[in-house]
Amino acid sequence: MYMYHSDNYRSYSLEEIQSASTDESNALVAGVYYPRETLDHDDLSEENLPSRRNATKWTPCIEEIYGFTSTFLFSIEVHTTVAYGHRSITLECPQAILAMCLQCIVSSIVQAFMVGILFAKLTRPKARTHTVLFTRNAVVNQRDEQLCLSFRVGDVRKSRIVNLKAAAYLVTKCDDEIENNMFEQIKLNVVIDGCDSIFFLWPVSVVHTIDEDSPLYGLSAADFLCGNFEIFVVVEGTIESTGQPIQARSSYTEKEIMWGHRFVSMVEMDETDKFYVVDYSKISETEHVDTPLCSAQELKLFKSTTFLNE
Repeated sequence: MYMYHSDNYRSYSLEEIQSASTDESNALVAGVYYPRETLDHDDLSEENLPSRRNATKWTPCIEEIYGFTSTFLFSIEVHTTVAYGHRSITLECPQAILAMCLQCIVSSIVQAFMVGILFAKLTRPKARTHTVLFTRNAVVNQRDEQLCLSFRVGDVRKSRIVNLKAAAYLVTKCDDEIENNMFEQIKLNVVIDGCDSIFFLWPVSVVHTIDEDSPLYGLSAADFLCGNFEIFVVVEGTIESTGQPIQARSSYTEKEIMWGHRFVSMVEMDETDKFYVVDYSKISETEHVDTPLCSAQELKLFKSTTFLNE
């Protein structure tokens, strides 16, 4: 829902409109209650109005009250704490004093919610995802004598992301003639290598082990080059300063997966100042490593045959 001014077309979100309406409703309810108290106390009778009060020596519940408009202005002054001026409450009516105290408490709660909504809107979690960096390429290499697919992700902002979670999905086109235009989505088992999920201080690698449960188990280096698939990756977490969830996404096609490469280290020790430095310009930098060109299935069969021959 949006509202626009004719001058500069400033947009208002639904939350801002609801918050403003809540403020006005709070003041309006109080503005309706105060006249009731003044009527019960006979403050609005002709002889007790402020213009004739010097002759009668009447003490009203609220000074300088003539009707609904003046009581509504009084409730606005209480709500916004802009000082009373001529209108002020007296000790004559305990019910009016109690109503003023309740209005102050409710007003403080409403304003606290408004500040939270405004702060949440200004933080813009969608823009926060632009500071989460993914590598331009994914790599395939050997880890602990197993072929692994990995990519790297880092956060360049000082405000940390906690409870980090990563997911990856393999998307391929169905071979079935009936569902020729359909795509198949398979989730890949991934782990975050380099840090605990709560401790995301420097770039980490997200690793998928190509084993028997992997859909990439039977693919070799040549199959990766000639394949027709795409790997979608998702990183989720919580912004530490605001508690808002964040989700960043990227993808790698078969041409963006480099076989026989690994990522270079981004964390270096500054010998002069004796602290670690993270060089984010190296987040996509790789180096060549010796990696078998066969598939993980063929590699396991080869190792089993070699073990039996020995």
